[in-house]
Amino acid sequence: MCNVQQDIETQDHLFLHCHFARAVWFGAGIPILHITQAETTVDIWIKNLIKQYTAADNDYYNLKRILIILWFLQNYSNNAGKNGRAGYKVKTTAWKPDSNWQVIITTAADSTKNSARYGIAYMGKIRHGQVVFVGCKTTTTQDSRIARLLAIRESILSASKLGFQRLIILTEDRGIEHMWERNNLCRWQLSTILQDIKNLQHQHHLSLTIKTTPVAVIKESKSMALTASSTFLDVYCEHSMCRP
Repeated sequence: MCNVQQDIETQDHLFLHCHFARAVWFGAGIPILHITQAETTVDIWIKNLIKQYTAADNDYYNLKRILIILWFLQNYSNNAGKNGRAGYKVKTTAWKPDSNWQVIITTAADSTKNSARYGIAYMGKIRHGQVVFVGCKTTTTQDSRIARLLAIRESILSASKLGFQRLIILTEDRGIEHMWERNNLCRWQLSTILQDIKNLQHQHHLSLTIKTTPVAVIKESKSMALTASSTFLDVYCEHSMCRP
């Protein structure tokens, strides 16, 4: 039982509707599966986690993940509904995802200060958090939005290659989300790659959702993209046993 929202824990609730789970899965790097198997409530689990930390340990990572969890929960609490129960949905989750989604993909593009090109990266995970594919490559573009769209296109190609058809793609670029939802280009230079994405959707019969997310959510992909901007890379790996 999740005592943040008083909801029974299902995979959908854990992954997309529980603010505690979002903090754990996206920001704190703690496997949710281990928590659910522990059969404990959120507050007790956090207290036990804090007790494990001492200044003498000098465990920065452990302290950071605790603070991330508390920040997510406090942000949720600050936006509680008028009925006295936290009923507000954070903007990044204020939408109804495809209940049958198969894979969620974080995408990113980044460039070092002195680099003349952008690196792109993406990572696909299934419902219980297992990584099923990862890609990272160097591009020739110097445009951040084009690079982010390239990352999205590459991630779709990888997902469809493995047989996934119901995708949720996360990007830090709100403009891309708006373009996708409203079918409205902000620059003509983006038309070709956006049309490529639509063609892939049609060709592979994809249910495709593109949403904006905080940078903290895509930090792993962001880090890989930054590396690819300074060192020539074209890397892809997959977990072939995790096909739908």
